[in-house]
Amino acid sequence: MNRFIKDICKKARIDEYYMKRMFRTNKAEVTKFKKHELVSTHTARRSFATNAYKAKVPMLSIMKITGHKKTETFQKYISLSNEEHAELMSSNSFFTEEVN
Repeated sequence: MNRFIKDICKKARIDEYYMKRMFRTNKAEVTKFKKHELVSTHTARRSFATNAYKAKVPMLSIMKITGHKKTETFQKYISLSNEEHAELMSSNSFFTEEVN
């Protein structure tokens, strides 16, 4: 399955370079990869969780699908930038409703 995902991403031209730091014999080595070489089912699972969260799907519903049992673990799992967090907050009715 991971091989097929890599092939699909390659055909979709997801080929910008990514520098990945890996440790071998307690020494850090930086290796250059094309992004499609690194994509896996885990990438898809993480992307799903992040995109569903950004679409305001209830966190507990996403956790049920991804199999996360602890909220703390799930919150570390999703990948949002500071700008994305700010955007989510600014679209929340708590910040957009006028105060009488």
